[in-house]
Amino acid sequence: LVEALQKKGINSLFPIQVAVWQETIGPGGWERDLCINSPTGSGKTLAYALPIVQMLSTRKLKHLRALVVLPTRDLALQ
Repeated sequence: LVEALQKKGINSLFPIQVAVWQETIGPGGWERDLCINSPTGSGKTLAYALPIVQMLSTRKLKHLRALVVLPTRDLALQ
């Protein structure tokens, strides 16, 4: 995952992304429902996406296991 991010030019994470990573799939983290409240432009979309991609890519059964609810179509298109 780190290698894929670096290929996209992402070499560091915003604080909200680090916090979500640590809470969900970092050392001591665990899978659970999560609600993030952070200002616009703070990196919430990637904060949600990284743990979801990591968790789904390591599951033996490849079925939908994540739901992200967004308030607008524009945010969903990100």
